[in-house]
Amino acid sequence: MKRLMTVSILVLAIALAAPAMAFEKGTFRLGAGTGLLGTGTGFSTATLDYDNGPSEDIDILAIGLGYFVTDVVEVAFDFSNLDIDGADFDGFGLGGKYYFPMGENSIYAGGGFQTIDFGAVDGSVIYVTGGYNFMLRDYFSVDFYLTIGQGDIDGNDFDMTDLGITYSVYFK
Repeated sequence: MKRLMTVSILVLAIALAAPAMAFEKGTFRLGAGTGLLGTGTGFSTATLDYDNGPSEDIDILAIGLGYFVTDVVEVAFDFSNLDIDGADFDGFGLGGKYYFPMGENSIYAGGGFQTIDFGAVDGSVIYVTGGYNFMLRDYFSVDFYLTIGQGDIDGNDFDMTDLGITYSVYFK
């Protein structure tokens, strides 16, 4: 919990110090990516560290859709497929990001909520994320990010860390 609070404070400090301007209101973001709420396209490996036991590595493939409600605020929904010890599970997430422009590129901070369907058992994750959005073309980006979260799977609390890359296409 201390780590999540520390990262939240750091993300807030960066957010308050950054200038505003990123994408136009009404822009959609479609892509695939890594991690929970990647809202881009890609693949990653995350780690779940259980409070009462060992850690597990999970492979994640996500696809998501975001919508810019203002020039710098994005709300997003994603679907992800998680591979935990060879078993496939589905996840659905909802979250948001705030972008801080740095010329053509930007940094962002955000957070959200993810549910995970484990068949007879369900799980959930609440997380914060921050990253660097590198625009390769006017409407194509590669994002490098770090996501830290806390969750629960059938009463087993865990901490989650995900370092990954997403690829996104922006359109109106």
